Formats: sequence, C-alpha cells, structure tokens
Amino acid sequence: NTNKAYSTGQLIAQFKDIPAPSKPGEKWGYNNSGYVLLGAILEKVTGKPWDQAVGDLVTGPLKLATIRTGIGADGTPGMATGYTQADKATKVAMKIHMSVPHGAGALVGTVGDLAAWGNALHDGRVLAPASYAAMTTPTKTADGKTTPYGYGLQLAEVRGRQVIGHGGGIFGFSTDSIYLPKEKIFIAVFANSDSPASDPEVLSARLAGLATGDPIPEFTKVAVDAKAVDALVGTYAFADTERVFFRRGDKLYAQRKDRAELEVFSAGGNKYFYGPDNLTWFEITRRASTASQCTRTAPRQRKWAIGKGRRRWRSRRSRCPRRCSTAMPEPMPRRRGISSSPMKAGP
Repeated sequence: NTNKAYSTGQLIAQFKDIPAPSKPGEKWGYNNSGYVLLGAILEKVTGKPWDQAVGDLVTGPLKLATIRTGIGADGTPGMATGYTQADKATKVAMKIHMSVPHGAGALVGTVGDLAAWGNALHDGRVLAPASYAAMTTPTKTADGKTTPYGYGLQLAEVRGRQVIGHGGGIFGFSTDSIYLPKEKIFIAVFANSDSPASDPEVLSARLAGLATGDPIPEFTKVAVDAKAVDALVGTYAFADTERVFFRRGDKLYAQRKDRAELEVFSAGGNKYFYGPDNLTWFEITRRASTASQCTRTAPRQRKWAIGKGRRRWRSRRSRCPRRCSTAMPEPMPRRRGISSSPMKAGP
C-alpha cells in the first residue's frame, strides 16, 4: 500500500531481506532503496528526520523556499495535480504518500528553485571539490566496466556537449534536468503526468540544443514510397552489431541483431526516425556501387544504451526481409528504468 505513511525503519524493513542482485562494488544498478538508506544515514548523523536535515543544511541556507517535503503538500497553493493515462483516457494518478519515495525523491518545489539549486551545486556553493568530483565521475565496478553515473548524477552528451543531470518519475509526475558545464546552462522540465505526451527527457535535450544554437532536427512523417524504400532494405553492419531495415506493407521497421523490431517513419529524402519521443534518426544514401551507407544520429546519448551516437554502416542486402521480424525484444534506449522520483511541479 503506497498511500500510507511509512517510517524510515518501516521502509527499510520492506527490502532488507531481499537478496542483493550482486556483491558490493561488483556491478552498477539504480534502485530507490539505496537512496532510502542514504536518508537513514543522514538521520543517524544529524539526529533529525532526513527532510528536516536537508532543509536546515541545504535548502534553508540557499533560500529555496518552495523545496520541501511532499508530505502534506496537497494543500500548497498552486500545487499541481498528477495525471496518468488509463484505458485510453486521462485520469488523476494513483495516490502515493510522500513518505514512500523518501530520500529517492519525496520533495516538491518549483522549476525556479530547482534551477537555483542546480546552479548552486555546479558553482561550488554546496560541496567541497572532492565531493562534487565524486558526483560527476563515472563509476568503475569490479567487473571492469565503467558506467556514466556518479554519486547521484548521470553523465551524458547532447549534440556532442557534456551534460550532467538526472530524471525521475512517480505516480502522476515526470521530470528531467540537465546542466551543461561548459556553457553554464541549467534546464529543468516538469510534467504533471507519468505518461506525458512529450517526454521531459526529450524536451530537455531539445531545449539544450536551442540554448546552444545547435537545435536538434525535428521530423514530420511523410507517406512511404515503397519503390524507393525497397531499394534500401537490407542488413547494415557496424563494429559491434547489425541492424536490419525492412518494410511490411506501408510500415517501416529497423531491428538490431537479437532485439525486437522497432517501427520507424519516413521523413523524406531517405531520412528515417523513430517517432516524436525518440531523438535518434538515420539517413541511408546510395553509393556508386551496389552497397548503401547509413548514418545514425542520437543527439542525446546514454553511452550504455545508445553507444557513440553516430556510426557508418555498410550494407549487406537481405534476401528475405521478412525473416527480420523474429528476433528477441529490444527495449527503447530510454532512461525510464533508471530514474529516481521527481519533485512535483509547483505554481
């Protein structure tokens, strides 16, 4: 039952006996429970409830008046109502007591105060340099892998520019925020829906492109020219995988090796994209020989999900494109599975 109050000890009791998925330091994986434990440590050290300690040590000194615990926030003037999509209709989202997200995201506030917090953090007004470095340095685990996630912040790129940030989701709300250190630009997007028409992560990337004078291309679906497409279908291979491009009736698909097919849409001029909430697109060009070349672009990249974002593929024509629909499922390269809970939108 997520709509009842839990103490820190009661929350920990919910997961303390669940076997750990790996040994400490062996692998990286996001989970809200880790942030609950951090909240418990804060309470032990300060002798105060974690949210009160945050107010006394951080938001109070920084004069971030709207950032506070979400417990009892329903009566706050201008407080947004959270929505969801169910049975093809927009409905008020399921209730959650804000003690449940705990240290993983049980705060509310406005985008203005979140921006003020972000600027203070990245300007060195909150942490010692060594602590900030730990937040913004990739994690190296015992298995030898490096994950672009530090102590509570993710590292990524938008249009080749470094960004630092995090997103989140909770019943009725979705958020994303990023900071461009070179340009000193902070961007936050709040949505009072857990299934918004426009993904906050996509919007923040687009805003970053606009703010830096390097906008991300936007595409509009055009009718499929079957004859032109059929000349390009085939298997495109690059360093570490293969992708198959094929047509089924008037619909187009791309499929990575050993993953599920994903529908793609024609933007005209041999350019194809995955829909409005996916920034990745590709262009196929014919060479003088019988082979084709494909360039794939991922303007916002999470290196563990999308790779290096721009690759050259060489073509090996598929004898039977229909065979390409039988591979295993491929998750969309989105961050939804590694998000923390967000701050609710304010006035």
